[in-house]
Amino acid sequence: MALPLLLARALDMEKVAIHIPQTAWDMAEGFWPGALTLILFKGPSVSPAVTAGKDTVAVRVPNHPLALKLIEATGAPLTGTSANRFGDSDPVTAEEVQHQLGEGIDLMLDDGACPLEGASTIVDMTSDTPRIVRDGAISASLLAQICPNLEESVARRSS
Repeated sequence: MALPLLLARALDMEKVAIHIPQTAWDMAEGFWPGALTLILFKGPSVSPAVTAGKDTVAVRVPNHPLALKLIEATGAPLTGTSANRFGDSDPVTAEEVQHQLGEGIDLMLDDGACPLEGASTIVDMTSDTPRIVRDGAISASLLAQICPNLEESVARRSS
C-alpha cells in the first residue's frame, strides 16, 4: 500500500513531485497546512517502496505543530498515515493509539489530544481535470472555489 508523504511547506512539493499543475499550488496555498492530500506524479527521489511502485505520490502539509517541527528537523518529507488499524476509529490521544496498536509501537510522542479535523480530502491532480478520490474534512464546494473544474468521485455522486 502506498504511503502519503508529509511536507513541511508547499514548496517542498518540488522535492517529491514533477509536473506540478498550477491548480495544485493554488489548492496548497488555500488549504495547507490542513486536511488536504494531493496526488501528484512522483519525482525521481521518491522510493517505489513509498508509492507501492506507482508513478504517483500523495502529499500534504499537516496542521500540527509537532509534526511540522519533526519534518523540518529531518530536512526531508516523512511518511505518515493514521495511527489506527484499518476500519477502526481515528484515535485522538496517545492512550487511544496505545489501546488500538498495543505493544507494536517502538516510540510514541504525546503532544496532547489531536484536534480532530477528520480524514483528509484526497484530490488526484494527475489529469487535466482534478478529481476527488476520497471525501474528507474539506468539502468539494470549498475546493471548487479554487478549482471550478473539480470532478467529484464516482462513489460520492452515487450516494
